[in-house]
Amino acid sequence: MKFSNIRLRLSEAPIRVLLADAVGEPTEPGLSEIVGSYRTEPNRFAFGWVRDADVLALLGGELASRTTSEIRERPSPWRRMVRLNRDVVNCCSGLAKLRLSELYAETDADARDFYQQCGFSVSSLGERYPGVERFSCLWRAI
Repeated sequence: MKFSNIRLRLSEAPIRVLLADAVGEPTEPGLSEIVGSYRTEPNRFAFGWVRDADVLALLGGELASRTTSEIRERPSPWRRMVRLNRDVVNCCSGLAKLRLSELYAETDADARDFYQQCGFSVSSLGERYPGVERFSCLWRAI
């Protein structure tokens, strides 16, 4: 398996399924808009953990600066492949591809523990949406 740039492959059906899971089951027009943003916005990135030609998990985001990035599409399918996804985040945050000093994500309670296990510091943002607590997750290079 290897960690590869899959930005131009996001329109492939199996990868769209992973992307849909990562963004919380969007509508088809919403998913098409997300895929399009990866093609047109040069600061967007998408990496996947690839075995043979199959993408097993993905991580999508946006570079805020040369050394800071925000995860937009969380690793997926994170519920079924926690160990693999931890490797995906660690590879990304380990500077192997992006050379980052900071990696940020905002998430819900379901993924909070996942980010903590990957070495992110996690703090509550409070109830950002009615009845939904959100969390700030920040990884910094040592």
